[in-house]
Amino acid sequence: MRAFGPIVRQPALGRHTGSVILLHGLGDTAEGWAPVGPQLRLPHIKFIYPTAPTRPITVNMGMRMPGWFDITHLDQQGLMDMMKGKPFDPEGVAEAVEHVRGLIQQEVEAGIPLNRIIVGGFSQGGHVAYKAALQQPQPLGGCIALSTWLEPSLRDVPPANLKIPFFVGHGSVDNLIPPVIASTTQDVLDGLGCSDVEFHMYTGMGHSSCPQELRDLRTWLLKVLPDAPPTKEEVQHMSVAQLKAFLQSKGVSTAGMFEKSEMVEKALSLLHQKAKAHVFLDVGMEEVVKPTPDSDVRAGAGSKVVITIGPSCAEVDVLERLLRAGVTCARINLSWGSKEYHARSLANLAEAMKRTRRLCSVFVDTCGREVVVRRPVEYDDLGWPRQTGDTRVNIKSGQHITISTDPKAECTGSVFPVSYPGFASIVSPGHQLQIGRFLATGADGGSLFLDVVGTSDTTVSCVAVNDATLDGLLTVMICHREDEDFRGDFGLPLFTDWDRECLQHLGSRFEIDFVNLSFCNREEDLYEARAFLDGLGMHQTKIVAKVERKSAVRHFEGIARAADGIIISRGNLGLDFEPEAMALLQKRIISRCNQLGKPVLMTRFVDTMVSTPRPTRAEATDVANAVLDGVDGIVLGAETLRGLHPVLTVETVAKLCHAAERHFDYRTHHEALMGEAYEEEVGPDQGHNSVSDFGLYQAGLQYPDKGSAGLEHSVHTIHKHRMATPDEDGSEHGGRTNGLSPESSSGAPHAPYVSEFGSLLPRTAGSVQHLNRILLTHAPYMTKLESVASSATRVAEKISAGLIIVMVQSGRTVSLVAKYRPPMPIMAVVVPKLKSSKLGWQLEGKYLARQTCVLRGVVPMLAAPMSEGSEDLINEAVCAAFLQKLVKPLQYVVVLRSVRGNQMVKVVQVSSDGTGIRNMTGLNSSGNEEEPDIISDSSPFGAYVMPTSPIAASQQVGTPRTLSGRPSPILAPGLSASPTTRFVTIGAPSSLLLNPTLSENHDRPRHSQDRQQ
Repeated sequence: MRAFGPIVRQPALGRHTGSVILLHGLGDTAEGWAPVGPQLRLPHIKFIYPTAPTRPITVNMGMRMPGWFDITHLDQQGLMDMMKGKPFDPEGVAEAVEHVRGLIQQEVEAGIPLNRIIVGGFSQGGHVAYKAALQQPQPLGGCIALSTWLEPSLRDVPPANLKIPFFVGHGSVDNLIPPVIASTTQDVLDGLGCSDVEFHMYTGMGHSSCPQELRDLRTWLLKVLPDAPPTKEEVQHMSVAQLKAFLQSKGVSTAGMFEKSEMVEKALSLLHQKAKAHVFLDVGMEEVVKPTPDSDVRAGAGSKVVITIGPSCAEVDVLERLLRAGVTCARINLSWGSKEYHARSLANLAEAMKRTRRLCSVFVDTCGREVVVRRPVEYDDLGWPRQTGDTRVNIKSGQHITISTDPKAECTGSVFPVSYPGFASIVSPGHQLQIGRFLATGADGGSLFLDVVGTSDTTVSCVAVNDATLDGLLTVMICHREDEDFRGDFGLPLFTDWDRECLQHLGSRFEIDFVNLSFCNREEDLYEARAFLDGLGMHQTKIVAKVERKSAVRHFEGIARAADGIIISRGNLGLDFEPEAMALLQKRIISRCNQLGKPVLMTRFVDTMVSTPRPTRAEATDVANAVLDGVDGIVLGAETLRGLHPVLTVETVAKLCHAAERHFDYRTHHEALMGEAYEEEVGPDQGHNSVSDFGLYQAGLQYPDKGSAGLEHSVHTIHKHRMATPDEDGSEHGGRTNGLSPESSSGAPHAPYVSEFGSLLPRTAGSVQHLNRILLTHAPYMTKLESVASSATRVAEKISAGLIIVMVQSGRTVSLVAKYRPPMPIMAVVVPKLKSSKLGWQLEGKYLARQTCVLRGVVPMLAAPMSEGSEDLINEAVCAAFLQKLVKPLQYVVVLRSVRGNQMVKVVQVSSDGTGIRNMTGLNSSGNEEEPDIISDSSPFGAYVMPTSPIAASQQVGTPRTLSGRPSPILAPGLSASPTTRFVTIGAPSSLLLNPTLSENHDRPRHSQDRQQ
């Protein structure tokens, strides 16, 4: 009997209900596969890694190395002979199987039943696992076989063992155990009568493992060994150490728990938590039916409202009313309208922002992979297109319809010419098509469904499924239910020629904050879009991915990590998914975006308000449910583009959002995110890093060529660490220097970027030290920045703060604070920075201030340039927040700022008159006496000088100063302090505070006097 090596045992992080014994391959040890358990993030499973004895291996010229049995040859012919009845070293295999049985018996004696024990292995270890599982006297819970084989010489298998589940994974380019051996093994299992075999062939993977294989293995383990929650009696008999492990595995911090009874009470409460559907407070009926006063609705301070600009709201006065009603984001859609019309809309929006002195981010929706029916149009004086002639087309059920790609075809009642010339090649008989009006509400009877019955080179023959009346701009969508990716989702170009022309035209004249990438189907689309925008010089424009098709859902993990934000386009998603799947689908997408800290918006809420002044009960409930699920904003389409009540619609949606926010359970949401953070930090790699608006190629990063075998599954050995990430604080180290031309965006995918919104992986993720820390502490590891953001929101909630102020440099910090959905507003103070370019100097920060408008609960403030290091910046930010009714006198304010590269959380208190910060002295600062919040005569800054009132100075406005007499970093001319009341008085409109910065580049004011005009 040979001496086996040491055994690595990883105890279950939570309550131990299952065990997995995992055997390594030839020449490896237990330590080589020990990182797998933590990466699978299964807190209820104990992982056991035995080490094979050291023995001479014939195929390696007799060298001694760890091996479960001897191998004589690994050539193709030798392997085929082995599969025909010449197995390797039967005595060594039997010895290894007996050792595994001893490990199984130890787990049984520890109280784990056989059906909760799984044996598995890689390569040579997988072969032993096959034999141990199939020859076990009593059936096990399952078997894992990775890149291994099973010869047909196995006999006398107990019938019960043929029913256990098998997970089989193999690489398509495995050069040691070729795929043909895997296919033969599958035939062997079929021949034995194994009825539950899950087989995966991973494209591009060699004799190794890959992240996708680990993700599939985790899913399989959760199905085979589901986590069984402890009973009430088991919780009460747990030790303190077991209670801490159980609570921390659920993401609950035990730092403040000192009594066992407190831990037991918290653990028992977790037993009743089934799922995170909505998080809302359990309040009485009187509180639920209490009306929401209009004065309580702080416009733009909660969930965001996004409008679509069109004929109903394109004028300045209407846009001004919309901004005052609470609009924080406005989008234009390139699918309909001329360049001149969209340019006029953006110019009107800029004027409305100047009049209201409110910031509003600008979205541009691309056409993307949209197929449009070509119909004759004419443009009005403003450039808005309208159909000519008889615009309505009446279709009857059963009518034959032809879709033509002939450029000379004309639109009639039975022929629909489309814009994409290759449309006939991407559909086939059996597909279903939908023809509907642009931004159709779904309730206007304007959707036509067609069954495809035949195709030719230029035509698609269809039969109408329903009666419909079509009008306006018509689009064609392919409804597909396939489980695999649909070739049409990738055959269409990401950008149309019209998209490129409009983005180049508008991007050169206006500051575009976001480009909404329509029909984004995978993360490579985002890399291509980033390169194209950089080629246009739109480096500061962020990219939002619109999830519209089944392929986007299938590749959602990569898209979510790569994008700067997500829009759930429910109208188009409903064509790919059955109605009963949509509710859970949108909840899952929102939950994942919340976990990553990425803003998520959703469409199609109050469709009936296109023509009616009041939403339906179902629509009102839909808005509230989205807010309780955690959505950042509501996107309005036809309601504001062509609706009859655009302003009333915005006011209604804002009130619906605010009513739901009043009962949002922040504590439960925070605990849920902490639990998800724990699983995320110990989980397997989830793909590439994220797209960003500041370019930074990763050192040594290689990206597979488009169409290569490695594109579907990234190939990594089990010992490789995760991809390197930028600094945890999200600081910038430079911009892109190799700008690409717009034409260069086609071809192979470009290198990934890192988004400035959302979470970053820790630098140590995947390292031995990181995994050991997880195992020892049973607590989630968070990056420094995320830990500070989480702590700040918890501090604000504990002290009932009225406001959180974040000094924004890149946007990452404020996005991490916003993801915890604190109950108080978040003020993002952005200080523009002067940066050099090849053509001179420019201020950066205006884009970022507007881009934070998309984050739920965030109110941006654009400070004066070069005021970042000023001590009065916080004081003036508090004063400005008071003026906007975001905070009340004597309320506490939590401030996050960076001091010399170090993150700092500071608690201040608003002065009694709201003009700044109260000096909090002594152990208890909540007394009635308030220290003077001015600098005394003995201060090194000199004697206190009260700034001159604009009224007493006969309209002569000088340098704005704070109450201490020092120059103010934020207060602009016309916003100064009165010497008699010490309240801030408003004079002329400020050009620096909340500066509306969207304007045409050639028409920007050069002097402060021009700006005030």
